[in-house]
Amino acid sequence: MDQHDERLREAIERLRAEIGTIDPADTRSRERLRDLANELERQLASPVDEGDEDLGERVRDAVERFEAEHPRVTEALNQISVILGNMGL
Repeated sequence: MDQHDERLREAIERLRAEIGTIDPADTRSRERLRDLANELERQLASPVDEGDEDLGERVRDAVERFEAEHPRVTEALNQISVILGNMGL
C-alpha cells in the first residue's frame, strides 16, 4: 500500500467517525455520506480506471453540499479531496 492509499484509508475512517456524529434524524445526509465512503473504499480495493475521475468531483460536490451544516464532515471531505487530487483523480 502506498502513502496515498494509507492517507486515504485514514481519511475515510475519519469521515466515517464524523458521519456517526450527524443527528440520526438526518438520515438523508448520513446515507449520502455512507454511500460516498463506501465508494471511496471500493476505490482503494480496485485499480484505478477511467471512471474514477468522477469520484473526486463527487467529493468536491459533497464538500459544497455539507459545508454549512456539517463543518467537521466537510473538513474530512476536504482532506479526501486533496488526497484524491494527489492521486490524479
